[in-house]
Amino acid sequence: SRKPLAGEFLFAGRRIVLVNLHFRSKGGDDPLFGRRQPPLTHSTSRRVEQAHVVAEFVASLLDDDPDARIVVLGDLNDFEDSVPLQALEAAGLEDLIKRLPSSKGYTYVYQGNSQVLDHVLASRAAGKGALIDVVHINAEYPSTDRASDHDPIIVRLAF
Repeated sequence: SRKPLAGEFLFAGRRIVLVNLHFRSKGGDDPLFGRRQPPLTHSTSRRVEQAHVVAEFVASLLDDDPDARIVVLGDLNDFEDSVPLQALEAAGLEDLIKRLPSSKGYTYVYQGNSQVLDHVLASRAAGKGALIDVVHINAEYPSTDRASDHDPIIVRLAF
């Protein structure tokens, strides 16, 4: 994992806080559809800790300004209904990927299983009128023909 990178920007006279994340990978965990069920996921506890730190930061910003525009995004290495994502949503963020139909809302394919590992979460003010899409140009293709193993997410924010 990498340390979160937070930046405060002014755009069209309005403040927006962006937090870029790359949470701990699932490396070493059992495969989702492996022989051991339920799978052992030792890496989850670390992502939960990381999410709580970010959630506290977001909650403090929203306590100061309930209309703060905050976007938390990146490779969270976890599914949309996981405990780390629930912690971020409980802090007042919406996972915008959930606005997409499940047939389009994936960013990674592992052992034939389409998954959401990358997320863009927005506060109420930042998410209002936001549009989201995933560009499927990597995950479905052989590793020799792609730039990354993850697909990019495009979000258009309304100000």
